[in-house]
Amino acid sequence: MMLNIKTFKTYDEYEAYIDKKANPYNVITIIESENHISADVQIECKKKKTALRKFFETVTDYPDLMAWDGWFNLDSKEDEKFIEEFHNYMTGKMDYTGNYSVGVEDLDGTFYIYMNLRKEYKELTGLQYDLDYCTEKSIE
Repeated sequence: MMLNIKTFKTYDEYEAYIDKKANPYNVITIIESENHISADVQIECKKKKTALRKFFETVTDYPDLMAWDGWFNLDSKEDEKFIEEFHNYMTGKMDYTGNYSVGVEDLDGTFYIYMNLRKEYKELTGLQYDLDYCTEKSIE
């Protein structure tokens, strides 16, 4: 069974739609702008593997979303999230870069899948961040 897709051009359109729907289960909502795409869905099923399979079978026309197919551990029962962060030397904390946050969460009988992606990877200016080691280097 394929899921339904509802697309929006703005977050305001999305919020208006969500406010009208009591339980928008099994409908993938996609907000797509020139340089950003967001998708989320709450799928009623028993296994994370099934939820992800249904999601990726439905979004085949969205290459930015399909690029994440295969990143999740399908045999794990744990929630998973991928987020790009860097070490902010001013605060000493990890900060979100804005390039991506992707995840799947088990909500006891449903699975919530979300993706927030910048279509073109945004290079950080001023400092070059080594995200593997969370250190920063000056750009000459």
